[in-house]
Amino acid sequence: MNNQNLINFEIYSCIILCNLDVETVQNMRIVAEYPNVDFKITVFSWNGKYLLKIEKGMFEQTYKISEMDITGDDEVKKIVEDPIFVEEVKNRFKNMNISLNDALNRI
Repeated sequence: MNNQNLINFEIYSCIILCNLDVETVQNMRIVAEYPNVDFKITVFSWNGKYLLKIEKGMFEQTYKISEMDITGDDEVKKIVEDPIFVEEVKNRFKNMNISLNDALNRI
């Protein structure tokens, strides 16, 4: 998959997950992608908010941060590099996996 297709896929998946229409997404931009050993981190800017999308396997966490709460892209980077935040994200992914597996085992 080339970079343009990957960007289109990222935007399309955000349309579905955030329940956005195509016109809204045209105003959305990818701010950054941060490397991480454990998961993929993509930051979007849209409608006065940063959307922090963190993916691991078939699970995803999305955080909405008002642009009024931080001074810019540099502070978003500080959040995704914060070791306590990263550890909490890892634990949340583990709990998501446990919850899904438990639910699947009950059916």
